[in-house]
Amino acid sequence: GRMHTLAVDESGALLAWGFGKNGATGQRSLEDALTPVKIELRGSTAGSANPGRVQTVACSDHCLAVTADGAVYAWGLGASGQLGFGDLLSHSKPRRVEALREVRAVGVSTGHSHSLVLSEAGAVFAFGRGTSGQLGRKVLESSALPVPVEMPPNQAAIAQVAAGGDHSLLLGVNGVVFTFGSGDFGVLGQGGTLPSPTPKKISAGLGIERVTAISAGFLHSIVVTVVRQTFTFGSNSSLQLGETLHAYSSVPRLVYGLLVG
Repeated sequence: GRMHTLAVDESGALLAWGFGKNGATGQRSLEDALTPVKIELRGSTAGSANPGRVQTVACSDHCLAVTADGAVYAWGLGASGQLGFGDLLSHSKPRRVEALREVRAVGVSTGHSHSLVLSEAGAVFAFGRGTSGQLGRKVLESSALPVPVEMPPNQAAIAQVAAGGDHSLLLGVNGVVFTFGSGDFGVLGQGGTLPSPTPKKISAGLGIERVTAISAGFLHSIVVTVVRQTFTFGSNSSLQLGETLHAYSSVPRLVYGLLVG
């Protein structure tokens, strides 16, 4: 997270340590945790095999966790509705996102003030701040409850999600990358700095190779192709694009220092 850490041990138990304000460490107390403390998840579906085992986590100033039965839990800062509970409150103890009870989740990602959830069926749900289009909907509004991202028609299912500062990336099972949200510093990789309220395919800069992984920083984005080439775009204020020639890039640029033989 921004000032704390989450870890999943071999048994699937969830641990946290670091800055405790806003409930980021998942404890009743808001004190900082100097050593790892266990986070208790409650309310998982009864009858499933080891339902409380955590499969994947994501954290910023708020946190999301997915258990083995596909349940989504949230806690931490909630001022923009990024916990998905329908309110704008922060919660120090994990709660299940009831609005996603009928969705079997397999992936989550946390942005600065928004969240993305990937379902087993390849659909994407978003919640939290949406005023820059980072929720992937035509209306630039925030939502304290999960809403489906409005994909273009006839698109392949989604395999990965990545939430950045005020932007989002999606990766289709066919290796196509979509971006939406704030376009500041070219972070969408669309060739300009305009925002995009709904997912738009990156059509230039990646060559013909299929993308296999995506990641989103606060103001930059990263994609990796099937031939293990890494491309970056967005702000380069701290040289996070892996090169020194540009202040920012609005199209994906190959990171030559990571080329492999």
